[in-house]
Amino acid sequence: MSTWIFEFHTDHFNFDDLLDGGTQQFDVLVEGGDIKIRSDDQIFVWRTKGQPGADPGIVAECSLLDAGGDPADDNSGLTQALPPIQSDSPSYRVRLEVKRVANKKKILKESWLKEDPVARDLQTFKSGGLASYRVSEDIAARLSRLWQATGVDWDRADCVAGLWVYKEVYGGEVSKRPNRPVSNVALLTGRAVTGVYNRVMNYRHLDPRDKRKGFSGAGDVAKAVWAEFFSQEDENLDDEAIEQEFRRLWGDGKVFLNTASAANEALHRLRQAERLASLKLEELEARLAMRSQRHMKRNELPTCKAASTRVFDRDPLIVAIRRVRAGHRCEVPDCSHPEFLDSKGLTYCEVHHIVPLAEGGPDTLENLVCLCPAHHVEAHRGKEKDALRDLFFSLRRTKHP
Repeated sequence: MSTWIFEFHTDHFNFDDLLDGGTQQFDVLVEGGDIKIRSDDQIFVWRTKGQPGADPGIVAECSLLDAGGDPADDNSGLTQALPPIQSDSPSYRVRLEVKRVANKKKILKESWLKEDPVARDLQTFKSGGLASYRVSEDIAARLSRLWQATGVDWDRADCVAGLWVYKEVYGGEVSKRPNRPVSNVALLTGRAVTGVYNRVMNYRHLDPRDKRKGFSGAGDVAKAVWAEFFSQEDENLDDEAIEQEFRRLWGDGKVFLNTASAANEALHRLRQAERLASLKLEELEARLAMRSQRHMKRNELPTCKAASTRVFDRDPLIVAIRRVRAGHRCEVPDCSHPEFLDSKGLTYCEVHHIVPLAEGGPDTLENLVCLCPAHHVEAHRGKEKDALRDLFFSLRRTKHP
């Protein structure tokens, strides 16, 4: 799969007006006879000049519906986007379908991308750029992560990464330059460099030790992370604890653009889980006891890897024991949701962390509960999720942990 940038200058084509009119498909003239776009390619729409109050940058994602049309053929009945030809190379018409449009918070702003350590090499920022072009694999990976994360609230792991940057630059310059803590964590978390910079300045605002001006508006999660690592009593930030938690959540700080190794590891863990699922409870608990006897110390707070998304290393043995102890059934009292059998002939159930791993919850039997798919989704997204969490804590206190 390749990733492309299609630039639209609003003097010639107003993408906002197109979408306001309800159009989800449109034609565009592609320059360069050697350009070959595939149906599974990713296409970003770049607005080079916004309307008053609108930001230039990436505003939408599209996919290819059809390619190879004659530029003179105008029988589609759809709004035509014809960027000005900037070269003498051949051109042809392609039909695109809109997959997602960014609201104001989710636009990948041109000003952000110009200062990004990877995206700053886009052809858009170079002289003689084309209206449509393919980007490198590194830039494609960076744009995809930015497209996923921009406008999404920071979770605890993101805020810990921001606090780690604050620790690293405390008392000195907060630089956005490449290979500095701000830009490195931006690549690691999939956030814009400006977003990480702003989070660091939020922490400066919260820090009573630093009298320099910071930014207000840290948000509840960032404030909670600050309170977790900052002692009001002696006005001290626990640098060692921050370092340890950052390493746990983000590994060695490297950005993994190639997901092949992650996929192989996921397959290994799946097969391991399948083998454990075939064992009886006595065998599973014996394995757990043996691990303890061998003093195989296990970190109850699992490590996490940064790829296109963060993936926590859950312990399959702990998960298997929780399932068997629950009889492979939902632990919510009087659960009335329909049951069904999985490929092993067991009642299908899912194992849920009462305190999510992303919130610092431990990967232990005491923090796990077995749920049917309906209650599992409700525990994450339902209106009564807080009441369910209280119920799960009660279950672990009153039933066999």
